[in-house]
Amino acid sequence: MNHPCYYYLGLGSNLLPASNIARALNLLQAQFAQLLVWPVIETVPADIETNHHFYNTLVIISSNLPPKQLKQTLNDMEKRLGRDRSDPASSEKDRTIDIDILAQQSELNFAITEQFTEPYVRQVLTAGSKPNGQCREISIEGQSLQNEASTLIDGHKLHNSFIIEDGISVLFERFRELSQVKVTDLAK
Repeated sequence: MNHPCYYYLGLGSNLLPASNIARALNLLQAQFAQLLVWPVIETVPADIETNHHFYNTLVIISSNLPPKQLKQTLNDMEKRLGRDRSDPASSEKDRTIDIDILAQQSELNFAITEQFTEPYVRQVLTAGSKPNGQCREISIEGQSLQNEASTLIDGHKLHNSFIIEDGISVLFERFRELSQVKVTDLAK
């Protein structure tokens, strides 16, 4: 049996982005129960030619799946949300959703985010500590995720709890408490 790992996921959409990010978060919550979600921000496209801006966010999940199996699960979610991965040029086209594994850890440690170099990820992390004009509202289960990071918990655990905090340190601590793991480094 595999031990649970924490996975940092990058989510992006530039086709009906508010709806598709919300749908992806709902699928992730159904599959993995507890999610730690950064604010959703609007970014300009990079590496593709399009007039459609992206909505991006960062999510942490806990899973027993090994990375290869998790990637397949995430690809299946993308397909359910309308992404055509059979097209060899799909990475250069508009997309309903893109879910990437950015990192994995056996112990939750926020310091790993310093290694993330993708511009959209850096912008999401900045918005998590200093909300700005890039933040976009996403509605999930009738709750608004806008400028603050949030923890979403599946109804099987805490009756659809939706925790919103304006400081990532406080939310990281709540996520740690709810997942019963040791946090070795909190965001400042």
